[in-house]
Amino acid sequence: ATTIGSTIKTTTKATTIGSTIKTTTKATTIGSTIKTTTKATTIGSTTKSTTITIQTTTTPM
Repeated sequence: ATTIGSTIKTTTKATTIGSTIKTTTKATTIGSTIKTTTKATTIGSTTKSTTITIQTTTTPM
């Protein structure tokens, strides 16, 4: 993501039962790091992480 308020969608495929998938997405403009943890329960199941909407408000100092 390169713009504030952008939406990031991540699709990850799990290969192991009960495996924990961690997805780290970094927004270049905001510079914040987002970590998404999703747990798969079935072999070869496709896990779609929740859509993360970045909304950052910068207050002039």
